[in-house]
Amino acid sequence: MNLNWDDMRFFLALCRTHSFVSAAQELKVTHTTVARRITALEDSLQTQLFHRTEKGCQLTPAGEELLPFAEKLESTVVNFEERIAGKDNQLSGCIRIGTPDGIGNCYLATRLSKFQVNHPALEVELISVPMYYSLSKREIDILVTVQRPKAEILLREN
Repeated sequence: MNLNWDDMRFFLALCRTHSFVSAAQELKVTHTTVARRITALEDSLQTQLFHRTEKGCQLTPAGEELLPFAEKLESTVVNFEERIAGKDNQLSGCIRIGTPDGIGNCYLATRLSKFQVNHPALEVELISVPMYYSLSKREIDILVTVQRPKAEILLREN
C-alpha cells in the first residue's frame, strides 16, 4: 500500500462538502485535483470510499470506517502545527520597558508574565522610570508615559 497522508485532507473536505467543486474551493485547488486525489486514495486503499451521484458524493461503508481515523489524523496534525511550527522563529533576547511605577506594577507586570509564557526565550526587563531615559542610547527599548511625549524629549541625550 502506497498511502499519501496528504490525501486525507481531500477526503475530509469531500466528506464535509459532498461536492468536488465545494471541496476544491475549500482547499483552493481545482475540482479535478480533488477527484484525482480521491481516486488515488481509493486506489491505494483498494476500496471505494464514495458513491458518486448527481446529488453529490456520499460515503460508502468503508468511507464511514475511515472517517474517524482521518479526523484523528487531522486533529494530530493541527496540534502538531500549533505546538511545533515556528519554534525557530520565536522572539528572543532582552527588551527593556521603561514605565511609571503605577503602570508598571499595576498593569504591565501581570500582563508581561502571561506574555513571557508564550515567548520563553525573550527576557523582559520592566524598569521604573521616574525620569526620561534615552531611547537613542538604548537605555530602554520601549517607553510608556502618562502624557504624550515630544520628539525632542525622546531623542534627548541624558
